[in-house]
Amino acid sequence: MFQEEVIDKRNAILLPDEHNLENAVVVICAAKLLGQSNEAIMTVLSTIQEVAHQIQFVREINGLHFYNDSKVTNISLTEMAFKGFG
Repeated sequence: MFQEEVIDKRNAILLPDEHNLENAVVVICAAKLLGQSNEAIMTVLSTIQEVAHQIQFVREINGLHFYNDSKVTNISLTEMAFKGFG
């Protein structure tokens, strides 16, 4: 939502994890303040994909999920990435 206006449903945003939702909220706010339509905003947010090396699922072995997150460069980002696995 933006100023009580429904933009779209959460599941329309393909990126996983809570921190990506937080990033999407910032994008929505900036885009709305710049006069962008909901359709234009959601076209971008519903098609954008994971960035390589940024919480990228690699594979599952014996029930353990392995992720490539080589872009995590500080403690705060590591904590945020870790929360996505909880």
